[in-house]
Amino acid sequence: MPSGEGSRKHSSGDTDKSEIFVVEKFIGKRFLRGRPQYLAKWEGYTKEESTWEPLENLANCMTLVADFEAELFQRSQEQNKPK
Repeated sequence: MPSGEGSRKHSSGDTDKSEIFVVEKFIGKRFLRGRPQYLAKWEGYTKEESTWEPLENLANCMTLVADFEAELFQRSQEQNKPK
């Protein structure tokens, strides 16, 4: 499975630093104030350390976002099939 890079910012004293983390996969999606956020499972980190990331932080891994959206769509189609 391809991986992508996402940007996470954190504060360190008076300076604002930006580090690059590699997204292993997305494991969830939600909307906050009408904007999508994706639950990113970071490579080298546990599932418990996953974080909700807004789409603008995920510009470098749009292929992973698209693949996850396709997976969500496929799941919804399977749930809506008559039994």
